[in-house]
Amino acid sequence: MKRAAVIFIIIALVFSMAATSYAYTLTDYDMISSNFSTIRNDSGFFMLGWSENVLDVKRVVPDPTGSRLSLSKNIIAASVFDNTVAAVCDDRSNDQLIIYTYDIDRDDLESFAVLGARVRAEKGFYYDGNCVYLPDESKASVVNRYSVGGELLDSFDFGSNLSFVFSGYCSELYVISGGKLYKHIPGGYKAIGAGFYEYCRFISGDILGDRSGRFYRISDNSKLLFTADGAYNADSACAADGYVYCPSGKNIIRYSMNGYKQAYLTLDNSISSIYACNGKLYSAYCYPGISEVSANEFIEYKNEKMNDKVDTSGRLSPISSDIYTVDNIDYRITGIASPTTFAEFKRNMNYDGYTAELFRGSKRIKTGNIGTAMTVVFESDSDICTYELSVVGDISGEGSVNKSDLNELMDCLLGSINFDGVYYIAADIDNSGSVDARDLALLARMK
Repeated sequence: MKRAAVIFIIIALVFSMAATSYAYTLTDYDMISSNFSTIRNDSGFFMLGWSENVLDVKRVVPDPTGSRLSLSKNIIAASVFDNTVAAVCDDRSNDQLIIYTYDIDRDDLESFAVLGARVRAEKGFYYDGNCVYLPDESKASVVNRYSVGGELLDSFDFGSNLSFVFSGYCSELYVISGGKLYKHIPGGYKAIGAGFYEYCRFISGDILGDRSGRFYRISDNSKLLFTADGAYNADSACAADGYVYCPSGKNIIRYSMNGYKQAYLTLDNSISSIYACNGKLYSAYCYPGISEVSANEFIEYKNEKMNDKVDTSGRLSPISSDIYTVDNIDYRITGIASPTTFAEFKRNMNYDGYTAELFRGSKRIKTGNIGTAMTVVFESDSDICTYELSVVGDISGEGSVNKSDLNELMDCLLGSINFDGVYYIAADIDNSGSVDARDLALLARMK
């Protein structure tokens, strides 16, 4: 199959904003958008679109190229691993899946069948060039590994239902199961963090973003770096040169690694994904298209333009409480007793001029108990502030203290998992600054 050329139209546009002018190039892609996604890894920025058995592949940067592939069966899921596209096709009539792999650089399409397998697209999959890893449809806690010949090599049972299987920025395999983040290592999987319940993507080799706007540094025991203010698509962000660039509607917000909002850029269309390469940012849209902007075109936030509710760090701090601890540096509210309903929580908060909404990930929660790692969004006519919540003893994030919290804390003390961020604060029951056996004893009395 010959490599097809990417069809694109380059339009030069000049914009003016706040006495600062900049230009960017908009590229529209003639590709299928029934199922559209962007994939970012250390090999490049890719766009995938598919409908029934037809798959469009576009590499935006580096070395733009693309192909339209007609496969034998309808496509269930597709992704990119390094420079290889893998597509899972359903062949139920023969009780099998067909896995197609397409090497973009070599323009080489191959396939193999996996007998008796099924896959749920929302659970993800992984391909490393030699094997494919598929969640087991009949066993919700199991990942199966198959050879490129379709042979079942082994299975791994995580003991809890899988949320999804996905690739790291540098092509490592990760699994989220039972709220824990696992990394594939020789001979098995290692838990490297807890409190992961949302869909995630790596935005660099070391930083993970989720759909609740949270960013984690994986090399530091999955430490929570910060929660983007008012953003729920951190999985679509990118990290470059010590900054995080996060999409927020038509805006790209530039954050420092401690969560300080430094600068912004406003484009013409809502942004679905951002990729950084050689000092430039590539912003994808769902129609689909790409904008190319330079990092030096951003407009810096100026404190004098903010309202008068500014704390000593220069960040907005309009929210307070006489009952809970409100951290306006890391945007956390801690010291919440278990159980606490959302209605009770609001009575204990001071947020005049703002509305308050509670979220578990991207899902709005209207009633029930507050849980650790839920977020509350305070919004006024001119401001949005998002805080992550920590409930004392509620390590599992269920909204109450029970046996699962005790098990989580014991696993932590035994060294099998690590806590950080609001989960560590929830586990530090005596507020000593460390999690130890005393916290375990206190938790046992609470449940």
